[in-house]
Amino acid sequence: MTSRPLKIFLLLFGLGLSLPVSAGLPQQSCREAWSRLIPKNQHKYNYLLDEQAPGEEDASYNGAQYPFPADEKRTEKGNEGYSSWLKRTNRQNCYKDWTVLVYMAADNDLSPYALADLYEMEADFVSGNYAASTLKTDLIVEVDTADKEGARRFHMFQAPREYRTDIGMPVIRSWQAKEVRSPLVAIVPEDRADHTERLREFLNWAVSQYPSKHYMVMIWGHGQGWTAVEPKLPAQSPNDDLWNPFLKGLELKQPGGPVAEPRPGGLVPLGPMGSQTPDLELVRGFQGKYGGLAFDDSSGSYLDIPSLRQVLQDVVDGPLEGKPFDLYVSDACLMQQLEVAYEMEGVARFVVGSAQIQNFFGLPYRRLMYELNRGSFAGFRKQIFGKVRELVAKAKLSPICQRDGMAGEACQRLIDSFEVDEALLLGYAIPEIVRASFSSGGFQWRMDQKGKDTLTMASVSTAEMRNYLLPELRHLGRDLLALIDEEPERALEIQYVIGKTPSFAGGMKDVGLWAHLMQRMIKQEEMRHGFNTPQAKRVLKRLIEVDQALNYSVLNRAMGESYTFKDRSRASFVGTSVWLPASTEDYDARVTDFQKSRFFSWPIKGSDAQHWQNLLRKVYHPFDP
Repeated sequence: MTSRPLKIFLLLFGLGLSLPVSAGLPQQSCREAWSRLIPKNQHKYNYLLDEQAPGEEDASYNGAQYPFPADEKRTEKGNEGYSSWLKRTNRQNCYKDWTVLVYMAADNDLSPYALADLYEMEADFVSGNYAASTLKTDLIVEVDTADKEGARRFHMFQAPREYRTDIGMPVIRSWQAKEVRSPLVAIVPEDRADHTERLREFLNWAVSQYPSKHYMVMIWGHGQGWTAVEPKLPAQSPNDDLWNPFLKGLELKQPGGPVAEPRPGGLVPLGPMGSQTPDLELVRGFQGKYGGLAFDDSSGSYLDIPSLRQVLQDVVDGPLEGKPFDLYVSDACLMQQLEVAYEMEGVARFVVGSAQIQNFFGLPYRRLMYELNRGSFAGFRKQIFGKVRELVAKAKLSPICQRDGMAGEACQRLIDSFEVDEALLLGYAIPEIVRASFSSGGFQWRMDQKGKDTLTMASVSTAEMRNYLLPELRHLGRDLLALIDEEPERALEIQYVIGKTPSFAGGMKDVGLWAHLMQRMIKQEEMRHGFNTPQAKRVLKRLIEVDQALNYSVLNRAMGESYTFKDRSRASFVGTSVWLPASTEDYDARVTDFQKSRFFSWPIKGSDAQHWQNLLRKVYHPFDP
């Protein structure tokens, strides 16, 4: 690996340059604009103060939080009493630290689970400080459920709604979107069926109405990973048996019986190490194909991944004035793939998601907003400050500073001038928050006690992917091609290792585990024959460098017990997958789609050769010219 510049060191230890405030932001922060209210505690919910008859509100009140008794206006559509709060606060003319934008595609079997997450977002804390929107953060949601009212936009506030841990699915299934207590900002008509245009409109609107220094975009719904196939309307019936074409005709077996059926909201267990047939979930395709996210059963619309990137790019180039989103989060199954994550390079700094099937309840939003609003980030802020102090005390920063041409004292002054990068902290924190939710007593554990076995959640840095991981993978592809040219039987060995690598549902492989098993194969060959060729040694060295690049690129991961129990090699899981075809048939069926990904077509600098693409073709069609 090349030497690490100072800015990368700071990335790894949670510090970053204080990012400039976008020129498009208002001049005042909301803390400044509303500062006269804070000494009187009027920025919090104050029911005694705010419980006034409609039309009798104090016209001078400029509260930072939503006073439900004064402003709440219940109708058949929901709480339509938003305008008076908005008029008083003049929100679009000040900025906050964070705006969290959640786009929920729940016009399908996920509707009750979306309402459960909205409940998690707005149910109150005793302190009144940390749920939903606060002085620090705005939480804005667009949710489309199975009703025919259209997609609702909510500004989520802490509501006078008790958070109960004993609520079960019968109660949750009885809830309706109009019962959400947070104010309804708008209803988007159902005739705007294209998810691509609806998402673009939502993000453009929200960024302009709720300016902030940092933005996190979360797409909530069903997911199946990479696809570049554009949606076609009208949709085929969602009841059609449309199966993933590369699964047709395969007799999928689990040890001791047929492939496991996923539990409602549950996970398909990972197969044992050494299983030559990948354990693939038999997933109904959408519109006769596999992949994408945010599926809408009523309209047939969904998001393909290049369209998702283009929407984010348009918002970055438009209202964000070139500043990327801080985090892109997929609250959906199977989305944490290198092909998906690298599509976000340049439009999002960090990408978070699961490589496996998630349960239907999604992320633990109550805890997530608590950690963001409180600024604790699951303890990472404290850990990082302690680590930096330790490194400074031991003078371990000096060699790094010297590489950048700075003396030790100058380096120390530079360190002191940095601020904590909250986007980075949040990237670290989300996997830990998910892990905690699956621990005994957590929300996810209460709803799905077996889910802790197969959970995955990981966060990656798109800059680290671009600068380190992708170059190493391309070089690995080149070196493996050279090894196959030297010893053609190596193509079969690579196929064998891919077959030995357990699959996530949908057939994707954990890139860290695959790299580890490749290392093990080459080392075993050397032990068996007593030597390895120079090219094989180069490949082994490159695989070790891929491991290092993964350590730089994957900020944090949470992995269930299925990935670590008994087999030590499973410690190599990084919670981020890549397409490694299960067979020649799988390769032929999907290669055209994957060729359209930025990851697949990214060349080594100074060369037009597509080494990763060429490697897969050589492995599955070794005799083609």
